[in-house]
Amino acid sequence: DLFPLPPAVKCSNLVKQYDNLELAHGTQLGRNLFRLVKTPMTYAVCLKIIEQGLGAIMPFLMASFLNQIKKEKEDREYRRIYVIIASAVMITMLKSLFKEHSMKFTCQVMSRTGQCLRGIFYSHIMTANYSFLKTVDTSFIAKMSIYEFDAIIKFMGNIPNFASFPFAFILSVSLIVNQ
Repeated sequence: DLFPLPPAVKCSNLVKQYDNLELAHGTQLGRNLFRLVKTPMTYAVCLKIIEQGLGAIMPFLMASFLNQIKKEKEDREYRRIYVIIASAVMITMLKSLFKEHSMKFTCQVMSRTGQCLRGIFYSHIMTANYSFLKTVDTSFIAKMSIYEFDAIIKFMGNIPNFASFPFAFILSVSLIVNQ
């Protein structure tokens, strides 16, 4: 490893973990990658669901705020207006906090996946036979690491968005129907 990284992200540790998973569960790359990043992926999905849920609540707060503003000056409930404003500010801050923490875990998933894929690839190159190494040049290695691995890494990073969408959609529809 070139840089001092925490043990959870070190390429050598991730490749060892992957090799142990490969021995225990078979050689399916996708399933073993999911097993390798299961914990941060779970945290990212849960935090993303909470963040999107808070985002679905905000329009209803704004609607109640506008209803209070539309009333005549004598009929306005200023305490309620201040509570709505404070709630909107608090929800906005919480939504940002959950979004940042979700992105933190998503980035952990992406970095672990990238380190593991590159480590597996380079370990296979190190043990490849001479005829394969004779035909491979640096452009092949660059193409593999740029085009092939990045697609997998981006896919793994988008899973929390895919997984949290149904919950946010159901929450939004239920709030609209019940409104």
